[in-house]
Formats: sequence, C-alpha cells, structure tokens
Amino acid sequence: MEYIDLYNKGIDSLSEKDYLEAIRQLNKSYVLSNQRLNEALYCLGIAYENIGSFDDAEIHYIKYINIHKDSIKGWIHLGYLYYNNNNLLQAVDTFKMAIEIVGVNKQLHLAITEILIKLEIFNEAEYYYEQILGEIIYDQNNTKTYIFVLEILGKYNKAIETLEEFLVNNKCLPRRHTAELQCLLGFMNLKIGNYKNGFKLIENRWDTEKDAFKLGFDLSLMWNGSQQSAQCVKNKSLLLIWDQGLGDTIHFARYINSINTKFKNIYILCQKELKRLFISSFPGIKVFTKDDNLPKYDYFIPLMSLPFALKLSKSNLFNENTYIYPAYKKNRSSSAQKIIGIVWSGNKDSYNYETKSININEIEKLINRNNKHKWISLQYGFKDKIKNLKIILNDDSDFFDMCNVISDLDLVITVDTSVAHLAGAIGAPTWIMLSKNSCWRWGWEGLTTEWYKSVRLFRQKSFNNWNDVFNEITASLNH
Repeated sequence: MEYIDLYNKGIDSLSEKDYLEAIRQLNKSYVLSNQRLNEALYCLGIAYENIGSFDDAEIHYIKYINIHKDSIKGWIHLGYLYYNNNNLLQAVDTFKMAIEIVGVNKQLHLAITEILIKLEIFNEAEYYYEQILGEIIYDQNNTKTYIFVLEILGKYNKAIETLEEFLVNNKCLPRRHTAELQCLLGFMNLKIGNYKNGFKLIENRWDTEKDAFKLGFDLSLMWNGSQQSAQCVKNKSLLLIWDQGLGDTIHFARYINSINTKFKNIYILCQKELKRLFISSFPGIKVFTKDDNLPKYDYFIPLMSLPFALKLSKSNLFNENTYIYPAYKKNRSSSAQKIIGIVWSGNKDSYNYETKSININEIEKLINRNNKHKWISLQYGFKDKIKNLKIILNDDSDFFDMCNVISDLDLVITVDTSVAHLAGAIGAPTWIMLSKNSCWRWGWEGLTTEWYKSVRLFRQKSFNNWNDVFNEITASLNH
C-alpha cells in the first residue's frame, strides 16, 4: 500500500533527523490512509517538536492520545513537551491525567516526580515515588533521588530504612556503588545523631569513585585505631591529612590535640590556605601542604576519620570547643551598633553550592534593612562596591588573616561554609544561615549545635526560601 511506503519513508527521515521531510511524508501517508494510520500522528508530534513547532506537536500528540488513551509513550511525549517549554504545572496535570487513566506505571511516576521536585512540591513527589517503591528499590539513581525527597521533608528515619532495604536487596551491585550508598546511609545516621554508626559507615568512602575521596596515599598505611596497641604507636609517626573542603578540615582539627599524645610524632597535611593558621594554633606540630616535601611517617589518617579511629562516643565527641586561636583576642563591645562580618556564598565546586548560597542582591537588602550596624565582607574574591559593606580582605589573605579579622568583630553571619567553622572554632559569636537540606553536622532541628557553643542556627522553613531567615536575623539584631 502506498501510504505504508510513505509512512516508512517518513520514519526513515525521522531517524535521519530530516524532520521537514519526515513531516511531508508522514502527512501524506496519514491522508492516504483515510486518517487510519494513527502511528503517523505520534511520529508527526515528534517531528514537529524537533523543529520547535510547539502548537503542531501538541495537536498531534493530543490527537494520538485521544485514540490511544492508554499509550504510555503518547502521554510521556506530551508531558515532556510541556515540561521542555517550561509549562511545568501543565506537565504535572498531564501526567496526573495519564496515571488516572493508565494506573501505576514506573515511567509516568518517575516523570511526574521529576517535575514535582523541580517545582519543590516534595510531599506529592514522595506520594508518587512510594507507589513505585517496589520497582525503584532496585534502581540506584532513583533511590538516591527518593532519599533526597525524604531528607527535604525531614523523614530521616524513613530514608535510613529505605537505604538499608536497598542495600539488602542489591548485594550484587559493584562495590563502588554499594560504598556510595553506605556513605549516604552514614551521613543520614550522622544527621539524626547516631554518630557511632555514622562515622563507621562513612569509612566506605574510600571505595567510591568520587574524586573528593581520592587521597593519593597507600591505603594499607591508613591508621584506623586498631593496628597496634597504644604502647606501640608511641614510637610511631602519624600524618594527619585533610579530606573534603576547608570547612571539614577546620571542623575535624578539633581532634589534633587529642591524637597528639598517642604518637611519637604528629604531622599535619592541610590546604595551603590553612597552613599559617594551623602553625599558629598547633604549636609544636609541623604543618605541610601538598607543595612541601613530606616527612617520613608510619601511618596516615584523614582528619574526618579520627572519630571512628579514636572510637569516640557522643559523650566525648564534642570535647574540644575552642581550638583555633587568633593572634590576639578582642574584648567585644556591648554597644547597640555591632561590627558584623558576613559571608553569603560557599565553594562553587561543592555539590550543594546553589542551595546553600545566597544571591548578593538579597544580602544587600538584608544589610540595608540593618544599616545601623557596620558590615564587613568576609567573602573571598568579592570586589564589588556595595553600599554599607566594607571590604577588608584581599586576594593574598589566607585563613590566618581571616581569623584575626573575625576576632575584631562582634558577630559573624554566614552561610554553611568554611568561615562558619573558623568562627565557631575560635569561639566567636556566629549566626549560620542554613538551607532546608543542610549538612549533617547541623542536625535537622534546633537553634544550637553541640559542635560550636558560640554558634546560633537560622534554618530555612521552606526549600530555597531565605525570607524567613532574613526576618529572624533582622528581629534578632534589633532585639
């Protein structure tokens, strides 16, 4: 039949991405078939979509679906047509209609959850995920996204149970995949304060493929606290090395003094930005960066592994409160006018940079609302001129300089970044602005943290919305 030949030519043109020719052939075949060749409608939708003709694509997808109401591919293409043209709510309504007609379907449910997450409607995303949980529990990427949704909703125990179930049901996964999920499970445990189990589980990070966990050291020399008795290691040398970011290095530097008494020699390998600060704060311990020639050592250990190696429990996990020291300490004034240092952005390479950073325009509004105070930028690399914001640090400044600047301030207000840890470690009054899915170390609720006694937490009440945080800060400054 001629219309079949034309249809096949149209399909060939479609596969060759000759969309205009595909449209010509498919339209002919549909007319010659007396509008009986319904698949031509679906293919015409694809062709029109690829040349950017949204209205024509929509018309043909809808015509196809009206004939084949249970066509998964028809609904998927129509829904994503709306999604790709930024009609997110219409895409959600389309997939809801499809699910009402077709019933539970993995493709449709994953499509609607993707868009609901984009719209930050997390409770509905959870609802649709749970309808296909039996299927996605064998899919690592979808399980991780479901865990993200549960984390946003504050359902940490449920997230832990889901991860544990996934690991039980997927024992044949490659080690690198199970290690990544065990790490995620570890961080979930840390979030709810189950530190013993959490620090044990995150030791699986060395078996993942993440660049952040590639140390470049012989792992057989990693000290885990059990290789030798306490008496034997007194004659050994230990190299403490940083892993993760600057904030993590500062955070876990609290255990340097605890480990110092166990070994004959202790050395520190840290980021170059921290070298002068650590030399000043840990006198008697030699400090190196990757540009230096390292001394001979018997063992090494990443700083973040110290709680596990030292077998610390909740009772002695927070024993070091102030452990970083400026060159001098200021007697802070009790004046109503405060000198405030502010940081609004973290490391652009961090995985959650966008959610925990704040636009400078919003920060400018916060400063102007509270312009009776003196504001100092502690943001590295920031050079723009903002009214009521003074810049002190320059391109050559390191964390030793930052430490001394902070010691002169009455208050530090910062997002969750390295400056938050530095200010907390020196005991400076610090307010941390936290995103809805904040880091494990800040827990999931409360205004204070056991890690730093001088820190107060300001938490987002809804995802990506800083307004409540700014209102609470303004009220607190004016109290």
